[in-house]
Amino acid sequence: MKTLSTAIVRGNNNYGLIRLITASMVIVNHSTVLFPNNFQMIETGYLRLWVFFFLSGLFITSSFDHSKTRLSFIIMRVCRLWPALIVCTLFTVFLIGPIVTKVSLYRYFTDIITWKYMISNSLIFNLKYYLPGVFTENHVPGIVNNSLWTIPMELKCYSIVFILGCLGVFKNKWLMIVSYILVALYLFSTTLNFWEVNPNSIILYMLFLMGSVSYFFKKYIYLDYKVAIILLIISIIVYKNLALRYVIPFAQIAIIYNVLTLGASNFLKNINLPGDYSYGIYIYGFLVQQTIACYLPAITPFKSLLITMPVVIVLGALSWHFIENPVLKFGKKLSTMNKLEIQIRLKSFLKINKA
Repeated sequence: MKTLSTAIVRGNNNYGLIRLITASMVIVNHSTVLFPNNFQMIETGYLRLWVFFFLSGLFITSSFDHSKTRLSFIIMRVCRLWPALIVCTLFTVFLIGPIVTKVSLYRYFTDIITWKYMISNSLIFNLKYYLPGVFTENHVPGIVNNSLWTIPMELKCYSIVFILGCLGVFKNKWLMIVSYILVALYLFSTTLNFWEVNPNSIILYMLFLMGSVSYFFKKYIYLDYKVAIILLIISIIVYKNLALRYVIPFAQIAIIYNVLTLGASNFLKNINLPGDYSYGIYIYGFLVQQTIACYLPAITPFKSLLITMPVVIVLGALSWHFIENPVLKFGKKLSTMNKLEIQIRLKSFLKINKA
């Protein structure tokens, strides 16, 4: 029977496809909100985030554990998160914004809100969701890219793993468990205000911690198809009662277990993807949907998806092949260098620029 320890080895899974599917599920879910409709779909947006944050906790912890140095971990996390987001922000501010804004270009570019959006969102600090005159007449007015709200949470989760790892917590499983309990209590106490705005915030933090803890017990987590099917049936029943908060933990465990089992299956493992487009699809999805809603306000959710998905897949592909992948390759080279090599490279680079 396959264990999680075997499943997470590169080449033994296709969790990249799972992330791609779940990123698409968010877009499907947003279509019923951003476009007028007369039917109610099953909520898939937060389900996708459940999966993402758990997998993120699992693989980010694995990344720290396998990083040669603490600096290499930081380099790879920076390369993964920031470049694509910065390009998406610039794309939004300097291309989409000027095209769709209802105010003059002079007012658009001289408004401090425009520059706050660019700087704050590029730095992942105090994210902004509004640009002058942009999407103000949409079905959901004014919001430019609501999907970005999870990015600061991801960064905070990365920091938790890094800090605990640097403190040596991961060397002792009991110390690790106690530390995570303390972190969970801290997050509960500091994230209480999120319950008023978004009750799923604390849940996502907990799922990341669950994923991180699962990494250290990966040898004891068995992935069995029979168990997965039973849990899937039960989770479907439970998921229909999400209003009952006490059933959410079971639904999460059932869904996550099914995702882990499915992602490690031979069927998915043999499907080759040209790249990891999930991040690009996620950060561009809402923006593209709002742009479509700006010009086709009466279009149905289904028809909107026929336009949105091809556009977003192209943007996700461009983001991966021209930004994310090259930067990650550079990051890997940089992370393998020692401090002296980095200093020599930087001095050489500065001399070339001065010349």
